[in-house]
Amino acid sequence: MNEAKPEAGVDTVSEEQAADLARLKGMAEEAPGAAQPQPEAAGMSVEESLAGLLQVVGVASGALGYARVQALWNEETCKGLADRTVPVLKKYPWGGSILAFLGGDSGIEEMALGMCLLPLVMGTVNAVRADSAEKREKEKAQSEKAQSEKAQSSELEKAGLSV
Repeated sequence: MNEAKPEAGVDTVSEEQAADLARLKGMAEEAPGAAQPQPEAAGMSVEESLAGLLQVVGVASGALGYARVQALWNEETCKGLADRTVPVLKKYPWGGSILAFLGGDSGIEEMALGMCLLPLVMGTVNAVRADSAEKREKEKAQSEKAQSEKAQSSELEKAGLSV
């Protein structure tokens, strides 16, 4: 094995390492631009968008029957949380991506709608199941009662007694 030895004080980098370094430099150059939120859609601030998304937790909890959780995630709490979260997100490049998503035309409304609908659909399915089970139980009880009355009347007729 005859490998070329680097000269003292000279760094050697493989082609793969050089390509990785170039990719990292490109990502670093893009990060400051990505950290800036896109222009606000439809006059809604990033804080308002985040607060609205957070309120979905309360709506979903209420739909699932968790009234105390719903009370915690009210409009005031969600607005306060959003107002305190956005400045923190602005400090970090990864936070800029979140802010861009919240502030741009990224489909946040559709996501919030889906988040609201899912627990409502689940609650509806559970309610239908419970109502159906209750109805079946009532029908079963009525059927058993009717059969019992029929059997008693049949026994009375056999005994020669009429009802």
